[in-house]
Amino acid sequence: MMTRLLAAFLVFLPFLAFTDDITGDPNFHYPPPATDNGEILVDFQNEEPDEEIEGFLTGLGIKSGGYSWLSREENWLRIGSLFSSLRDRFRKNPDVEAIEPNYYFSAMYVPNDPYYKHQWHLDLIGMKEAWEYPRGSEVVVAVIDTGIAYEQFQNRYRVEDLSEAQFVKPYNFIRGNEHANDDHGHGTHVAGTIAQLTNNGLGVAGVAPQVKLMPLKVLNASGYGTIADIAAAIRYAADNGAAVINMSLGGPFPSLILRKAIKYAKEKDVIIVCAAGNGGRSGLSYPAAYPECISVSAVRYDRSLSWYSSYGEGLTIAAPGGDMNVDQNGDGLMDGVLQNTLHPQDAAQQGYFLFQGTSMAAPHVAGAAALLVSQGIQDPEKVREILESSASPVSGGSSEKYGAGILNVHAALKSAFTHRKFKILSLSIVLFLALLALINRRRKDIEKVGMNTRSIFGLILGATGFFFIAGWIPSSVSFFLTHSAIEWHPILPVHSNEASFLFWSALPALAITLLCFPWKKTVPIAFGFAVGTAAFLLYQVFSPAAGVTWIPGSFLESIWLLTNALLASGLAVIASFRLK
Repeated sequence: MMTRLLAAFLVFLPFLAFTDDITGDPNFHYPPPATDNGEILVDFQNEEPDEEIEGFLTGLGIKSGGYSWLSREENWLRIGSLFSSLRDRFRKNPDVEAIEPNYYFSAMYVPNDPYYKHQWHLDLIGMKEAWEYPRGSEVVVAVIDTGIAYEQFQNRYRVEDLSEAQFVKPYNFIRGNEHANDDHGHGTHVAGTIAQLTNNGLGVAGVAPQVKLMPLKVLNASGYGTIADIAAAIRYAADNGAAVINMSLGGPFPSLILRKAIKYAKEKDVIIVCAAGNGGRSGLSYPAAYPECISVSAVRYDRSLSWYSSYGEGLTIAAPGGDMNVDQNGDGLMDGVLQNTLHPQDAAQQGYFLFQGTSMAAPHVAGAAALLVSQGIQDPEKVREILESSASPVSGGSSEKYGAGILNVHAALKSAFTHRKFKILSLSIVLFLALLALINRRRKDIEKVGMNTRSIFGLILGATGFFFIAGWIPSSVSFFLTHSAIEWHPILPVHSNEASFLFWSALPALAITLLCFPWKKTVPIAFGFAVGTAAFLLYQVFSPAAGVTWIPGSFLESIWLLTNALLASGLAVIASFRLK
């Protein structure tokens, strides 16, 4: 009876520790990275008036032509060059939050977020290479936690590095309303790891910056919440379109109510990621201990298990959780996980805080799961399989402490990317053969059309690109060669996951058909390309990876894609009249 009573009133404590905001530490100076142009970036406090900043610069002899505003809202400036003595004057100014070189980045995708260099945890899981892939558009991730600082409501607000993030279906299960605002900081930090805006020139980066976040508040300002609220939130997420649930919370007791909610979500193909616990001993917390969940232990910079991390039989995978007792990467900060969130002692303030815990490890995996979903891998068990098979093994490490190994997002996405491309290519071959059979049905043997090198080239170009050569060519050109031409969005960034409604249509097939039609030898390319286009669009009808611009709602988007797939097939039939 006592056990049931305890389970009924069990509260869940989020797993974390924190340190001061690095942007507010007057003794902290960024180690100067390599720079080629000598320019300096200066960040004044946001409240500092423009005229006072300009007066300060004039007093140093820096005229208006010697600097430019990058953001007046954030008081970011770029200054042509500074003598070392003047740099010291900037550092001594209490209104200057940061001063650093305007260094260059390499061709490989590296975010321009100024504090990214302290996010060792993202490098550890291979995010530099992983960001070369689409970044989670249209995938909904529910964060069941203390809420998220996502809206301007009463005395609450959205933190700056989630300013352009998308939020859907928020709910506060403690107060029973739709305002799931954070009053603690834990949930916002977790959400930041999943989806902090990346490459926006501000703050830090996140694993899957284009996902949609579903803020579900079940923990109060002290970090506690009831099983009833947590179970209700799980069911709510499953019923409202969440593909992934992150729960960086836990407790020592099992709960039938909680388990039933988790099974309900799993049956609806929701991927559930949970922190293993901060007990520092064998034995996973609940709900991480349930087999339906992907359980995550925490490692530090040197890939060893963090001292506080729980572990045990059934653990799925390990991810960075940090260790704030050390600075193993030598960046001048303790090795915590850095994100933009609320001050833990004063929710009216925000900053960039270092937290540690399995709470911080879990959202790395949740973000990775969302990226896999965006590649069309929707089955929770298939997602688990890919995460486990792609994890980086730890030499001498046991499965009880590391599960399958340490999360490797790049390897996971590469596997999912290849899996998705093979499915599209297989569909295109089936469609190709079906159309050939239809075209040749009433033709004489001498007039029948078959496969040739040119038609296969067009088919691959339209359906998938030459994805099988990825890794053999420079990254600067790999995107165009390893993706369908339909994904070469002409006016959008190459790495954007926003699908252009002009390209994701029959228009590219029409353009290629018109271009090739006058020359009989090139018509097979147009035929193959049209079939590949049709197969690509048809696959996207059933894939969550689309998100076509200007097409509102998934139903209309499916109609658009299906209609254009049929039009592309029609273009293939038209091109076939020139084939013999």
